[in-house]
Amino acid sequence: MLELGASYVRFPQDDDHVIGPSLRWMVSRERERFALSGSLTGLLASGGASGYADAASHWLVPLAGGWRGEIGSEVGALLASATPSSSSYASSSIASLRLLRPIDRGGVWLRGSGNLSTREAGVLWGRGVDVGGWWRRSSAQLLASVTREWSVAQLFTGPGREGFVGVVPVHYTEGSLGVRLERASATLEVSGTARRDPEAEHLVESGFSAAATVWRTPTQALVLSVARQLPDFVRGAEASNSFTLGIRLNEPSPALAMALRTPPTVDVAAAEVDANADSTRRTLRVRAPAAQRVEVMGDFTDWEPVTLSPTAGVFSGSFALGPGTHRLVVRVDGGAWRPAANTPAVDDDFGGRVGLLVVP
Repeated sequence: MLELGASYVRFPQDDDHVIGPSLRWMVSRERERFALSGSLTGLLASGGASGYADAASHWLVPLAGGWRGEIGSEVGALLASATPSSSSYASSSIASLRLLRPIDRGGVWLRGSGNLSTREAGVLWGRGVDVGGWWRRSSAQLLASVTREWSVAQLFTGPGREGFVGVVPVHYTEGSLGVRLERASATLEVSGTARRDPEAEHLVESGFSAAATVWRTPTQALVLSVARQLPDFVRGAEASNSFTLGIRLNEPSPALAMALRTPPTVDVAAAEVDANADSTRRTLRVRAPAAQRVEVMGDFTDWEPVTLSPTAGVFSGSFALGPGTHRLVVRVDGGAWRPAANTPAVDDDFGGRVGLLVVP
């Protein structure tokens, strides 16, 4: 996913602001129980460029009683800073363990984490614990959490924070509530945060974010977002208010994403007699609404891939399919070969899985 836009960011603590073109790039990959993601965010202003990069991984482990364990990690680094900041450079790493329990339409979790950051003061340590839950119904999703964080903040002097003074412990409690509303071609995400910090200038501080996304095509959308961000002591980000208007590319709309998650199905049309070949041929159809290209191979193709012809989400081809049981696999848009969703799957002779298609 690539997002290009224009952003305005104000830093209330420094009474300063920046405005300019912005970029956000994100990529993610999932493989069974393992997920990996990364992002790059940049802002170009009159004083130069600012950029931040991060990467995260998650590994799920099934546990007893319906519980799941998740091992997570995250690393991030400030690449360049042309904006006021308490640190001219910053990097962070986070490791976490989480217990999740899906319940009907939602679930709950409990997580503990530890973090290590580098700033002017050197290496800073922190830890945190949070509990939360999620609930989903139709096109709405609710997410709530309470976090307790123990970290370290740096102190500076001067309007531009030229002089480093030292560090001070930070411990606060934070509650968050978020709502996501989803339609076929639009989403709205709104969240609010309240933080109670006895050592801060204000005992209670609040933040929020809101983002509206409207898809013009199945993979291109307009995005409008506003946010009031509280200081992030773990990642070294200052409090800020921001506004962004942009265009997002290569992200599927909710309708397309649902279609992509729907596995392909296969069926066979009635037999037709091919007088020239003197054999009975049948039309094999694969339903894959969001696919651009569908291939099939099986014992009736001598296990050679054959590209099917598309017509409104249905891909078809004519094959010599006699009565009986045939083995086949399907590939969508160059992905992995796999059995169709409506065919029983069995092991093949090479350690893979194939589907069984019964032709009457």
